[in-house]
Amino acid sequence: MKKSVTTIILFFLFSQICTGQSPIYPITFSDRDETDHWDKMVDVPWRNSRPMVEFSYGYNMPKHKRFQGEFSKIGFAEIKLGYSRIQPFQKNFQEMNESFFLASYSSKDINEFDKDESIDKVGTEYIRFGGGSRDGYGYILSPSTFLFPYYQTHFSFTKVTSTRPDSITFNDADILERYEGSYRFSNGFDGGLRFVVSKSVGLTASYEATVIYPRIVFFRWLAGGIVQNITVGIVSFFGKEIVDTGHWMGPVMYALLKNGASYAVYLGMKEKMNWPFKSETPLTNETFKLNLSITF
Repeated sequence: MKKSVTTIILFFLFSQICTGQSPIYPITFSDRDETDHWDKMVDVPWRNSRPMVEFSYGYNMPKHKRFQGEFSKIGFAEIKLGYSRIQPFQKNFQEMNESFFLASYSSKDINEFDKDESIDKVGTEYIRFGGGSRDGYGYILSPSTFLFPYYQTHFSFTKVTSTRPDSITFNDADILERYEGSYRFSNGFDGGLRFVVSKSVGLTASYEATVIYPRIVFFRWLAGGIVQNITVGIVSFFGKEIVDTGHWMGPVMYALLKNGASYAVYLGMKEKMNWPFKSETPLTNETFKLNLSITF
C-alpha cells in the first residue's frame, strides 16, 4: 500500500521536474515556434505565475459516523506556499489558477472559538502536509480589485493523536487506534469566496471537508477515485460552459456546481471512504476558516 502511494507521488514529482527543465541544445527560430506551441498545449501550473503565501486560521470539527462518543472542537492553523496566476478571461471576468504546498496543525490548544473543557469528550491533534490546487472565475470590481468564488482540492498526509476520557468505549478506542501511530493519506475539497485587493492581497472565507483514510486498499481506492473525479468533472464541464457564455452568473454557477458535486461525493465518502464501492467508514474533518494571502 505504502509503495503504491509512494510510486504515484514520485511519478507526479518526476513528471513536473521534467516539464520544467530547460532544453539542452540551442533553439532556432523554428524550434522556438514549435516549443511555444507545445507550451500552450501543456499547462505547467507555475508558468506565468507569481509566488504566493497564505495563512489560515479556523474552527475544526472532527467526525466519524461510527463513533459513539463526541469529539472536542479544535482550532486550525495552516500555511500555504505556492504560485498564483490571475489573468483576464473574456471581457467581463478574471480567471484564477493556483498550486501550492500546505502544512497545518489542529489542536484544542489553539481554539479561540469554542473553549470546550469537557473531560467526557475526545481531544484530537492533527499534523498534516501535502499539496493542492485552486481555481475559479472572478468579477472585476475595479482595475485592481476582484471577487472570486472558487473551488479547491488537496491531498495530504495526516498524523492523528488523541486524549481519551476514562469512559471511552471499546469501539471508539478501536477506531482511534486505526489512525494513530503514523501518517495517513487524506484528501478533500474547499469552497469559498476570495476578495482580492491591489492584485496582491486576498481575504477569504471558506469551508473545507477532508477525509482521512485508516488504510488504502489500492484498487478499490483507485476505482473510487476515478468515479468521484468523473462525477465532479462532468459537473465542472457544464459549469465551464456557463462561464463561456459570458453570463454574469457564470463564475458563481461554476463554483456552486463544482463545490456542490464535491460535497455530494463527500457525503457518500463519510459512510464509505471509497464511495461508491463498499469500504470502511473514515474519520473526517469539517473546517470553517479565514485566510489571508499575499501574492508577490
